[in-house]
Amino acid sequence: MDNISSMEFKRFDNGNYLKYRNLSPWGKEDYSLEEVVGGIYKFMDKNNLIKH
Repeated sequence: MDNISSMEFKRFDNGNYLKYRNLSPWGKEDYSLEEVVGGIYKFMDKNNLIKH
């Protein structure tokens, strides 16, 4: 419980990730939150995991 509490307001720096992703010939922009959630929703709907 103490470990979780100590991480509550911790900030992570992804500057190095972004730097090297952008330098890589295979690097690409991350999907937007809307696209990620939309993809999850479509998958769950297609597999009848959501009740309408």
